[in-house]
Amino acid sequence: MKVLIVGFERWGSYSTNPSQYVAEKLDGKKIAGAKIKGVVLPVNFKTLPKTLHHAIKKYRPDILITLGLAFRNMDKITLETVAKRKIKPFFPDNYGRWPNGTNKPRLYDVIGKEKGPFFRKSKLPLKNIISKLKKANIPLSVSQKQEGTCASRFFILGNILWKKKN
Repeated sequence: MKVLIVGFERWGSYSTNPSQYVAEKLDGKKIAGAKIKGVVLPVNFKTLPKTLHHAIKKYRPDILITLGLAFRNMDKITLETVAKRKIKPFFPDNYGRWPNGTNKPRLYDVIGKEKGPFFRKSKLPLKNIISKLKKANIPLSVSQKQEGTCASRFFILGNILWKKKN
């Protein structure tokens, strides 16, 4: 089994991004029989979906796990249970742009005018993951209702659209 773990470069007012560190440290490892490929993507709303699709085509993973930088609850791991098509980033991308080419923070529809689902649920075995993290005394929260505020959700929906077209 091949697992692609995606992290992001530093973003906003943060000098580092833990998702980058995790993706780099896990790259090339073998865990429970799964070969891990870790990649770090730039925080660029314009090119993010294409950059992700290139990585998917190149590595052809069985499982895709995206990591992100939380701006709340930074003392724990937050598992995202859904990817919603609307996001509201805290910061522009690292090139000063907001999604959809606008120039101000607001709620954005990632898919735009195209038809598509309002959200998609994760297909990972989240109950099992939660149970194991709790048993290991790893602090965590589970996000089910957040509107979606980060780049990782931006490209999760972009990836869903790409899969529908290809």
